[in-house]
This record gives sequence, C-alpha cells and structure tokens, in this order.
Amino acid sequence: MKPLVESQVCFLQSIRESRGLSQAELARRCGLTRQAVHVIESGRSVPSVLTAFKLAEGIGCALEEIFPRPSTDKSIPVQLPRHVRMTTPRLDLARVRSHWVGFPVDQPENANQGFRLADAILQRGNPHALAKPLKPREDLERNFVVVGCDPGLGVLRDQLATIARPGRMLWFSASSQESLKQLEEGQSHVAGIHFVGGDGDENLRRATRLKLKRGGVLMRFAHWEIGWMVAVGNPKGINGVEDLSGKNVTFINREKGSGSRYLFDVLLRKAGVPPEAIKGYEKLATSHNDGGIRVCRGEADVAMGLRSVAMIHGLDFIPIAQVGFDLVIPTEHMEHPGVASLCETLQSWRLRRELQAIPGYQTSETGRILAELPAQ
Repeated sequence: MKPLVESQVCFLQSIRESRGLSQAELARRCGLTRQAVHVIESGRSVPSVLTAFKLAEGIGCALEEIFPRPSTDKSIPVQLPRHVRMTTPRLDLARVRSHWVGFPVDQPENANQGFRLADAILQRGNPHALAKPLKPREDLERNFVVVGCDPGLGVLRDQLATIARPGRMLWFSASSQESLKQLEEGQSHVAGIHFVGGDGDENLRRATRLKLKRGGVLMRFAHWEIGWMVAVGNPKGINGVEDLSGKNVTFINREKGSGSRYLFDVLLRKAGVPPEAIKGYEKLATSHNDGGIRVCRGEADVAMGLRSVAMIHGLDFIPIAQVGFDLVIPTEHMEHPGVASLCETLQSWRLRRELQAIPGYQTSETGRILAELPAQ
C-alpha cells in the first residue's frame, strides 16, 4: 500500500491523549503493535493510507485531523506550556525527545530588555498548535531548555551564548516543583530545584522520585543565601517566622511547589505558627525578583528571597539558610550538544568567578555530580 505524502505534521499523539487512550489501547483497536504507533507519533515512520484510516477509525476522528494537508510554509506541530498567556505569536523553539515545544518570547518580565529575534511564529494555538520556523531547523534542533528559578541561570545562558556554535539555551523561570513536572513530561531538557528544610537531602529525594527511563544525574549549580527581604532598617523587626504574626506585618508568599514556599512552611511547622496567623500567606509573588519589587513598593513588609535580589532592590536582608540549587539532567539528554556544553561550562573558572561575584552565591561545588539517579 502506498504511503501517505510525507509531512512533518502529525497530531496522532495529542488527539490520542485527549481521548484518554494509551498507545497500547489504540494499537489494539487498529490491529497494530504499540511500537508501530510510537514510531508514527514520533515522526520516524509515515503510515500507509490503509493504516492511517485504521488509526482515524480507532481513535474516532477524521483522517484530516490526524494528518492535515502538507503546508507549503513547512509549519510544524508544537506543544505550548501550560498556564502561559501568549501576548504575541512569537515563539522560541526546541526539540525535546521526539516533539517540538514552543515558549512565548514576549513576556512582561522581559519588556524592559527590548524585543529580540524569535525562532518561530505561532500560526494556530491549542489544542493542535502549529508554528512556522524562522530559522534553519537544524539550528533549532540544537536549542535546549532549562527551567528553574535561580537568576544565576541567566549568567550561564549568556556564557553559553559566547560559544560560536548553533543553538541556544532557552531559560524559563518556574518553581522547583513545576520544573520537575515539565522535565518529566518532556517539556525541558534540564530542571533546576532548591528544596531545603526537610529531613535529609530534599533535592535528592525529589529527583530520585522522577520517572526517568534511563536515569540521570543531580548536579550542583550553586549555593546561595536565602532569607527575609525587608525595608531598610528592618522597621518591623523581622528576625524569624514568629515575628510575622501579631505585629501588623504583611508577608508576600511564593506559589505552591516553589522551594521558598516549601522552606517557609517547614519553618512555620517547626515554630508552631499556623499559616492563618500570617497576614498575606495567600498573597503570591511569582519569583524572587517579584517579591523584592513588592516589598519596595510597600505592598508587603517582608518576602523570602535571595540576598542578591534584596541588594539589587536596595532592601535589607536577614539570612535564614544556605540553599543548594541543583540541576536534574536525564541521561537521555546528556548527549545533546547544548546540554553537553552546559555541563562543560559548569566546570569553567570563568562561570564560577562570575557567579561568585553575585552577593550570596558560593560556587565551590559548581559542576559537581551529587548523585546518579536511577532508571525507572
């Protein structure tokens, strides 16, 4: 049977998942093997017309929904991140495993840096998003995604940009828990985490629970100081969580899943202070920097954040703990040229010197592999 006209666009995986079907169940309905469904979804095999009709019948949709007509502009299907509002159609692109992921270029937090070149233009949104690349696809294949909240990742990104080779590090800030979730779901190549305050090494415990088919490594990026960011002179006398209740103090918290929120809740439990006693416990800052801005504006009296962020905003800082910010890197991504460059750059004196110059950062363990993560 003659195969379909070869196309880069195949929505089989997204339609199957929207129907709640596993690859094995769809294969059973169509008289195929699960491996056959997998290679079709990954784009490594183009099915015959007969097989394509079987897939459409088995999944319960029109054939054109799975295999739309080939586009003359060579558009590609992309997965867009959850809970992100597209302000413009401009995207950064990277290939993770067998699919493309797209991230909005124009976000409010980047507005003061001016506009920059995008990788693609979004042509159609969810549930079956399409984008038209603006750069050679072989260059975009070398892009890689790092998700994590440490502002120091910007230094790593910029140092990697000085290396004369195609591809870029795409860095997106997210909570530690969200970073792990995106990594596990195939939305990124590397996740940055900082969980502290529990029993034992919480970063290692969380990383070990990940479902990584070939395992991975937990690598140290940096140590930094985390503490209370307060107005100059610390007018409310904040020194511990006990000072956040009963003193007309307004706190600004972080979102659930963030390492800072985890630490704050641990401190509350140890001090025997209930969350409802904290004015502003439910008010959220989206990042360390956002927390500092809120305190500067007088919207809050105190926020948890980094010493470096407090200094940038001209705030006083009361230290709480030294935090290890670590990178989770799956084995399947270690051979990606961009990820390999990242690991090499983490060993360089140039990066360590630059990070060490940021107040509160300590880099003696930067680039050290802390643990091998099991395959599961």
